[in-house]
Amino acid sequence: MENHSGPILLLVTDNFLRSAQCMVNGREFMQDNRDAVLPIVADGVRQDESRNAYAVPTQFERISDIIQYINYWQDQYLDLRRQKRELEDEIDEETFSDHLRSVRAISGETSEFLRLLRNTEHVTYEELEETDYEMIFRFIGDINGWEKLKKARASRVMDRVPAEAVEAASNRNSEPMDDEPPVDIQDIPGMDMLPDDPEEEIEDDGDLVPDETEEEIVSDTSYQIEEEVEEIEEEIEEHILVEDDIPAESSSGPEEIHQNGAVYATEEEEEEEDEEEELVSALDPNYILENLHDWVSGGQTEKAIAELQNALQQHPEHLAMRYQLAHLLVQHEDDFSEARSQLATLLKYDSKHTGALFLSGELSEIEEDFDEAVGFYQDVAAIDSKFPEVHYRLGLILAHQFEDTQDHAMMEFRQAIAQHPENADAHYQYAMLLNEHQKALDAAAIEFMETLRLQPNHPFAYYDLAILYHTQGNLEKAQEAYLKAKALNPEVETPENDLAFGLTAPAEPEPVAEEPVERIAVEPKSQNGVVEEHIKENQEAAITTPASPENTVEMETTEATMEKSNSELIIERDALAALKENIFRLEEMIKARDEEQEKLKQQRPGNGKTVMVTGATSGIGKATAEIFARNGFRVIITGRRSDRLDAIEKGLQDEFHTDVHSLNFDVRQVEAVENAINQLPEDWKNIDILINNAGKAKGLDPIHQGRLEHWEEMIDTNIKGLLYLTRAVSPYMVARQQGQIINVCSTAGKEVYPNGNVYCATKHAVDALTKAMRLDLHSYNIRIGQVAPAHVEETEFAEVRFDGDKERGAKVYEGFQPLTSVDVAEAIYFMATRPTHVNIQDVVMLGTQQASSTVIDRSGR
Repeated sequence: MENHSGPILLLVTDNFLRSAQCMVNGREFMQDNRDAVLPIVADGVRQDESRNAYAVPTQFERISDIIQYINYWQDQYLDLRRQKRELEDEIDEETFSDHLRSVRAISGETSEFLRLLRNTEHVTYEELEETDYEMIFRFIGDINGWEKLKKARASRVMDRVPAEAVEAASNRNSEPMDDEPPVDIQDIPGMDMLPDDPEEEIEDDGDLVPDETEEEIVSDTSYQIEEEVEEIEEEIEEHILVEDDIPAESSSGPEEIHQNGAVYATEEEEEEEDEEEELVSALDPNYILENLHDWVSGGQTEKAIAELQNALQQHPEHLAMRYQLAHLLVQHEDDFSEARSQLATLLKYDSKHTGALFLSGELSEIEEDFDEAVGFYQDVAAIDSKFPEVHYRLGLILAHQFEDTQDHAMMEFRQAIAQHPENADAHYQYAMLLNEHQKALDAAAIEFMETLRLQPNHPFAYYDLAILYHTQGNLEKAQEAYLKAKALNPEVETPENDLAFGLTAPAEPEPVAEEPVERIAVEPKSQNGVVEEHIKENQEAAITTPASPENTVEMETTEATMEKSNSELIIERDALAALKENIFRLEEMIKARDEEQEKLKQQRPGNGKTVMVTGATSGIGKATAEIFARNGFRVIITGRRSDRLDAIEKGLQDEFHTDVHSLNFDVRQVEAVENAINQLPEDWKNIDILINNAGKAKGLDPIHQGRLEHWEEMIDTNIKGLLYLTRAVSPYMVARQQGQIINVCSTAGKEVYPNGNVYCATKHAVDALTKAMRLDLHSYNIRIGQVAPAHVEETEFAEVRFDGDKERGAKVYEGFQPLTSVDVAEAIYFMATRPTHVNIQDVVMLGTQQASSTVIDRSGR
């Protein structure tokens, strides 16, 4: 199906899920075609000892159902390995090994395949029959075909109804049935595969036989209703009854007997079953891999590692779990030795596991075994030439750790750039090789400029460009690039550099003492061939020309000029040499600093967690974004003013070295909110903390004088905006069973004050919504809370309330010390960083001099 484009109907049975021919590459197929596949689930077929066929339900909704298939394939793999050892001399080695590899791959991918299948919209064969295959026709976009099929099947059923039943039905109907024209069903896809008689059944050998219990259509509708009620009652009983194989007696106590004789499980038996199911779930690879991200992002890395280790004792050949364990040991524990052990075990099972090979290469790099690292990376590239970063990593090692491998390094960087054109450092490294190794200055300049386009604040690209332009003799461009380099990286500013790029004048040479004319014949020290030739010519002229007074003066002047020119060239040459010598020193300093910053970044409490702050362009929102960024959180900031967002995003990234993503939209526009959240990159969609900060007050008028546009703006922002964001983000939290929402309320949500009518009403709504959200979401392990501050300085609150009147807004805070935006941000951060079992639901904050909205001590700060 690799080259098939269009809808795919996938018939899944128990036999399918136990067939290597069907399951090989199943996970990859489902991942690549998930949106184009409609799985149809039907019963499988097995045979008993007498070779009589019987139906086997195909189920994968419960974890216990999935486990049976995981165990089946792991048993198959172990059995095949045993056979290979025992029958080594009797089998076709190559063919058997290929089959063994396929089964091994299936055993590692079964849980993921079934998870994808379970999460893909699917339909049972019985449901298709009951709806005349409606789901299929809708899936392929042929509703007309479905209508034709329904009519055709109805027509064929009516042909078999006895004449007296038809007559009785027509007598009961007050309106005669319209005669419908005959339907041409030959053009309906798949009609030739349907039985001529819908009441016929298919035996195991595929032959059609009449149904032995064929019945006439009964017109008594009361009988049909009674039959449906009985079916519903049977379904309810089946749902609550224990399966028939529960023994009549139980060691845990007597069973409960219903008056109709049915056997029920006792409470103790149910608890035991629940505990057994929980134990199985805890060791199930599918369960562990599904929850791994939540454990790690929730700060439970030790639990994640322990769960993986326990599960691997039961499933030692589960490659995905072993790889994840190695990755966690490296990233969070710095336990390289144990990680290498896990990777070595994994590679024994699958020597071509690219993830394990690449991680092994990274460990070798860390341990500075560069020969081994190159070997691992080359293995990865040979298996999958498009594996992320493999060519880039090879290029770095070959360029900086080995001699005479620059040409190979350039080839690797070219492949890295072709694979990932946005990799700024790949362009930079390639430019360095073009410049220093190949002396292709024009090509190098182009790559340096591309580096700066992708990373405008690159610490060295402008500096390298400056040297390149100087080498080409373009002093104006060289000076311009050097100035930009200094602005980005002050460490490149040295007296030698300033001199070389013309920012300072060379020192005046020492006065030349009068010496006999014969001294002119001394060999010049300049390395510049043109200057040397010029000096020699003047020396010869001095020797052959009589030393008249005029000639002596001219000769002395020429000598002084030449010595001055020679001195300047020597200074310039030394300055350029110093530039190049300093590059390596500066690079080492920057590298060491970056490594230290990265180490500190990994240790920060917010590492790996994502927080979204609305209304982050000023005040509380901006201060909140800063405190989370400072502590290593990945921060999504939102606001209406794109210029401010861009500046804040860059500022947070530069100052705190964390990932920041800005979203420019108005919370009052529901479509804009939905689009912004839906279009987030995949790695930003798992928002751990949502801070609904966006809000405002407009006007301070009594209710009979209030402006409608002010009311609407406050209601749309303070209430609807909060609701829109919560509705867009919370489903992701519910799906992950994890998250936190903090609403920024106000003391105006706790009390009212004169002329604050509508603003107070909106904040009372926030208070009520916070309580209601807590009730709705607590069962999903989602924490809900709010902070309700009084007057807060360092915000635009009062200025916005009075339509930009800064003077009037400033008077609100005269004579007392209110809260600051940082005070509120610190309270929010405290709420967000409590242990996961702690939920702070409400924080009310006032300045010491403010007792309520209207009672304030304005005696001075």
